Amino acid sequence: MLAGAGLYAWLRTAPALAAAVVGGLVVVSAILDDTVAPDLGDEGVLGVGVGLVAYGVAVGGLGWLLPTRHVSAILGGLICLFGVLVVLVTGATAVVFAGFGGAGRDLTGDSATGLALGVLVCLGLLTLHVLTASWGYALLGTGGLVLVLSTGLYALDLEHTLRWSAGVGVIGVAIAAASGVLAARGGNDRSENRGR
Repeated sequence: MLAGAGLYAWLRTAPALAAAVVGGLVVVSAILDDTVAPDLGDEGVLGVGVGLVAYGVAVGGLGWLLPTRHVSAILGGLICLFGVLVVLVTGATAVVFAGFGGAGRDLTGDSATGLALGVLVCLGLLTLHVLTASWGYALLGTGGLVLVLSTGLYALDLEHTLRWSAGVGVIGVAIAAASGVLAARGGNDRSENRGR
């Protein structure tokens, strides 16, 4: 992590930033594994997921001050989505085991928290797309929304999952379309201002 940070301070390039962020992710994951996970037992998964989301937000927020702000924001978004999916995949796995008659703790509350965090992260990415007209945020936000919602709905083990999925799909398409329209409108406004 320190080597990557030193390399970025010297070169100011995206690959050096990525090296620093990945190094930090390794350190943060090790700290969470040593502190949060053992103390909370089965509930440690939610703690690890929330810790990863916090690290991702810090990467995106602090990185916004750097010249490579879009790279750091995308990396932060990826880390946030990874943390959310750790929680949701664990919840979905518990549902699978319960379906085969296995015993285990009910992770519905953890899954609901992970789903809410994931939706907030994706909405934040789509907001960045609207504000900057950078399509990387749109792709990550829309793809993340599909992945988070589909995994989250399964992890919550809801009745009538197909109906829920259809409703969420309609909402997701509406959000993606609205962010695309707003970003295009903002891009047109910027180009008109440049012409004046």
